[in-house]
Amino acid sequence: MGKIISINEAEAEFGKVIENFALPTKDVLSFLNSDGDNLMFLLNENNLYVLNEVRKLVYSTSDYSENNEVFHVYSKSEIAELLELGKDGMTIFENRTSVFSITNGNFTLEYSLPCPPYCS
Repeated sequence: MGKIISINEAEAEFGKVIENFALPTKDVLSFLNSDGDNLMFLLNENNLYVLNEVRKLVYSTSDYSENNEVFHVYSKSEIAELLELGKDGMTIFENRTSVFSITNGNFTLEYSLPCPPYCS
C-alpha cells in the first residue's frame, strides 16, 4: 500500500504540508521490525502514533488510548523503499490538506488506505 512520488509531485497534487513531525530514519527503520506487513500512522496536534496492522502500539510521542481514530496504512515494503531511495537521516511525517504523507530526501510516500475501514 502506498506509492512513492517526488516531493514536487506531492506538493502539486496534494498541496503544501500543514503539520509535520520529524524522526531520525534509524528510528523509522526500527518500526519495520514490528509484526505484520503494514504500519498505520496518525499525526495529530504534533503527536505521532504508529500502530502495527493489528492496531498494537509501535511508537507514540504522547499517551495513546484506542479511540477508533482513522489511521493511514502503508506497507512496510513501500516504507523501506522510500527510506532506501531518500537516503536522508531524517524522515518527515506530514499532514496536508486532505492526505497524510511520509517524506525522506526528495521522495514522498502517499496513497495510503484509511483504517478503518481498510484495516487488513
